[in-house]
Amino acid sequence: MECFVWKDNLTVGIPEIDGEHRMLIECLNQISDAMTAGADRGLLLPLLSRVIAHTEDHFLHEEIIWESARYLDLDQHKEQHANLLRTVREFRDKYASGRISMSPDVMNALRGWVENHIFVSDKEAAATILGASSAKPDLGSDSSQAH
Repeated sequence: MECFVWKDNLTVGIPEIDGEHRMLIECLNQISDAMTAGADRGLLLPLLSRVIAHTEDHFLHEEIIWESARYLDLDQHKEQHANLLRTVREFRDKYASGRISMSPDVMNALRGWVENHIFVSDKEAAATILGASSAKPDLGSDSSQAH
């Protein structure tokens, strides 16, 4: 059973970012499914590492997009990314060493982490960027099209 269902209200309006968010949600659902099936640390740890790797790639891609659009709150957004990654890496390290276990509470925290970041930070950044790009005059778009 999925712990995190994609809903249209998670869409930020930038297709590649929305696709990466969907993939991150799928990764979390794989962990949830494995937990439900009784998977051990040997299976769950690689799935958790996959979430981290996907998140690292996604954050980098997002930051490139935000920077190219000259998003004014980029430094704050990067700081949020760094804090979120630090938290999940610390969890992974504690889980790998056996100091903590994977539980529904942990999955709820991960889901909340992703959902909150999308709903608050990413939606704000995307809205600002999309609003700025629609406010700019379309200069020379006809000359860039192939005829």
